[in-house]
Amino acid sequence: MTDGAFPDALPAGHRLHWYVIEQVLGQGGFGITYLAHDPNLDRRVAIKEYMPTEVARRRADASARPRTGTHAERYAWGLERFLSEARTLARFDHPNIVRVHSVFEANNTAYMVMRFEEGEDLATLLERRGSFPELELVDCLMPILDGLELVHASGFIHRDIKPENIYVRQDGSPVLLDFGSARQSFGSAKTMTILVAPGYAPLEQYHGDATSQGPWTDIYGLGATCYRAIAGRAPLDSVARAKGVLGSSREILQSALEAGRGRYSDQLLAAVDHALQLNERDRPQRIADWRREIVGAVTAAAASAPPADQSSELHVSVVMTEKKGRPSMPRAALAWAAAVFACVVVGIATYYLGMQRGAPAASTSAGLPAAVPTALPAVVPTTVAQLPAAMPPAAAASTPVPAAPPPLAAASAPPTVVVATAAPNPGIPPTVERKATTVPARTADSTPPARIASPPPPDMAAPSSPAPRTSPPPVPLAAVATLATAPEPVREDAALRQQRDESLDAAEAALRRGDAAAAAKILAPLAAAGVP
Repeated sequence: MTDGAFPDALPAGHRLHWYVIEQVLGQGGFGITYLAHDPNLDRRVAIKEYMPTEVARRRADASARPRTGTHAERYAWGLERFLSEARTLARFDHPNIVRVHSVFEANNTAYMVMRFEEGEDLATLLERRGSFPELELVDCLMPILDGLELVHASGFIHRDIKPENIYVRQDGSPVLLDFGSARQSFGSAKTMTILVAPGYAPLEQYHGDATSQGPWTDIYGLGATCYRAIAGRAPLDSVARAKGVLGSSREILQSALEAGRGRYSDQLLAAVDHALQLNERDRPQRIADWRREIVGAVTAAAASAPPADQSSELHVSVVMTEKKGRPSMPRAALAWAAAVFACVVVGIATYYLGMQRGAPAASTSAGLPAAVPTALPAVVPTTVAQLPAAMPPAAAASTPVPAAPPPLAAASAPPTVVVATAAPNPGIPPTVERKATTVPARTADSTPPARIASPPPPDMAAPSSPAPRTSPPPVPLAAVATLATAPEPVREDAALRQQRDESLDAAEAALRRGDAAAAAKILAPLAAAGVP
């Protein structure tokens, strides 16, 4: 059954090819827009039907016919333009211009199938909220300018820009709808009466002369839409403004600069007033010209905003870069992360190369100093507190020891005893500790004593001469001090080696995740301790 509010509309359930009409979305001067279902793709679409109610009417068989014979030529010319413009719009693929899927003829008229946009039109939003703040208004306006510029570059103008034809999708992005009034703006002297939207149509659009219409016509509609969002009301109709100017020689429309002073930047208000000039030659002639005024306004607004207003700075960055990519990482932070990553990789590579090549000799005669230093090194492989309470001589004798080091030269200062711990894995060099004691100097026949786990009992006397190779005697630890020798690396015991390996594994895992900062934090204690 036909909707009573739209007597010339197709009824719900009517089929157009495979599309099924569900309801009427709206009707304008050139056509009717339906919500329909596409059963092939199981999706909803919007279908615009060419139906200029001024010169055509609906018949009982659902076909459209000119009202009289004198209207036939105008109807045929409009139908030809509708098909041509629909095919042209179907080539546009812009996220902020409604997408045209197809166009076809039926019922002695034509239909444009478009993507159905879920959301709310700007008119409804403004009715509920009254007005938009400046940055939110600009965020809605700039994408529309980009899409409309693409349409103008193809020689078309929209001619029906108003809040009702700007939809805000559920994700917040705007889209320009209803190109039913779109037509070529250059090189055509044809005229056609249209139903204009009072307050949003410029004066030249009432004339119907296509030669006087162009991108500036759409710029007027955009300026009027911005005026509605600033002042909370639509601007006066351009015809009423023209009569006021002729009668009193002054503008009867309150300027945007007056309506929005104190709430919006003067640059933005001046740009809106520029777009609303009655004479089309006094307006910006191209979208690019007006965009520069809008961008300058946003830049000025951000410059005057408090420094703590981070959201304003973000909006300005997005507007100034327009359709460029995301902001990149600062160069200083990127260079720091690269340097940390390189240092960690070199450190890990050095460590594993050292493990594969084997550790250097435990000690050499040239590497031992003549006296014991009084200061302890930064890293002590094994402390007395970690050693057991006592070790029987038998246990000390049974502890495996490595081969004897090269002969030591005699020295007047107390010699250094090299204490070695047998490694549990034959492929890993033994852990070595250097301890300064008061025992006599060793000769070429002496052997290094086994590692002493703890001081001997008080009644045990120090031997007067080195023990034989087969049974090294215990050495008193009364004057034990850790010796730091710069030329040779410090050797840690099995527990510290395991701890170090675990730290390196954790650093490698952080690098694989791409977290160079975490890897550097894990390796910092090892680097400070002098571990390769």
